[in-house]
Amino acid sequence: MNNYGLVFVLLFLIWMLLAGSVSIAVLLLGLAVTFLGLWGFGRSDVYRTGGERVSSLMWRLWNTLVFLVIFLGEVFRSAIGVARFAYQPIDRMRPGVIRVKTILRSRTAITVLANLISLTPGTLTMDFNSDEWAYYVHWIDVTTLDEDERAEALIQNMEEHLRRVLE
Repeated sequence: MNNYGLVFVLLFLIWMLLAGSVSIAVLLLGLAVTFLGLWGFGRSDVYRTGGERVSSLMWRLWNTLVFLVIFLGEVFRSAIGVARFAYQPIDRMRPGVIRVKTILRSRTAITVLANLISLTPGTLTMDFNSDEWAYYVHWIDVTTLDEDERAEALIQNMEEHLRRVLE
């Protein structure tokens, strides 16, 4: 069994464990999602700096797992921050609309990052300007007016890992 077959079986088993029930609909949906996921992850080759070919499927799956861990950490950190604001006097809050530039260029990656920003507690993506490659984000705690520092605080960590997965 090649890498694709093994990963297909593992992902399908994970799907079935997470589904919680066994029915024809769950089985068919699991097979379709697993197949489409493998097809999407395995479309291109990835090379290390030494020129050695790395399986794009395994590389993308690894980067996806790393990205998910980082994103969940960001959500947890933001949720703690928003909870902290709930118990502070209102005058300590510094909400505002900020512009944050991105290095992402594919439409899919830009859309996914916009959604991930909105999923992070305390932030909401309002608009994307394709001329400037920048998001306009409402942020509950604008800590700095420097654009680079805002990007680093808000999206830079997720952005780099998302680029590895989707671009």
